[in-house]
Amino acid sequence: MLILLRRLLYGWLLLCSLAEAKQTLILAATPDLVSKISLEVLREAYAGLGYDVRPNQLAAERALAMSNAGMVDGEANRIAGIESGYPNLLRVPVAVNFIEGLVVTRGLSFKVEGWQSLKPYKIGLQSGVKFAENATRGMYVDSSLSVNQLFRNLKREKVDLLVTTRIDVLDYLAKYPDPEVMILEPPLVRLKLYHYLNHKHRELLPKITAQLQKMQAEGRIEAIRQRLLRHSFN
Repeated sequence: MLILLRRLLYGWLLLCSLAEAKQTLILAATPDLVSKISLEVLREAYAGLGYDVRPNQLAAERALAMSNAGMVDGEANRIAGIESGYPNLLRVPVAVNFIEGLVVTRGLSFKVEGWQSLKPYKIGLQSGVKFAENATRGMYVDSSLSVNQLFRNLKREKVDLLVTTRIDVLDYLAKYPDPEVMILEPPLVRLKLYHYLNHKHRELLPKITAQLQKMQAEGRIEAIRQRLLRHSFN
């Protein structure tokens, strides 16, 4: 009996030790399906390093400021080059996701021939979505804090069109069907998304890079993406 009690005590102490050793990373993420996919990829990757990943859902612009300041541990997904404006962020050089940026309208139809073809119109963007903000500088732009607000502004004719991601459009329409919403093809751009760490976690950079490279080689990143897309749209 004494031996059994000792074994149980040892097992309990070991579990406590492992729980304490398990660390948590808080990553800034916008509350959308794109970030959900990226976070699921990162949860699997960091689990192999003994870390839990938890999101702090923030508006896109505020998220960057907090990540750069070290108030959270990093960004779930951003385009390459964001570090030029936020020097405390380190890019993990393996894409965790990708987006297609495209034009969305309600009834308006025209030939999409690159960004300059949007110049005659009032354009709705989500604030902090850098690929769209950078490409539409000098154009008539109205910024919104969320995807839902974007579509409200389109419905109210506050803007002529939206520039957003294909996943965001499909996710919105799955929740709020609207037969008048049109996706204009082809996409304006297709961009890889990367995980960023605040520089205080510099020692994690080679470790998480290796984990993501392994997942990429095994097809796990794409498998996670496809599983979540099927779950959301089927």
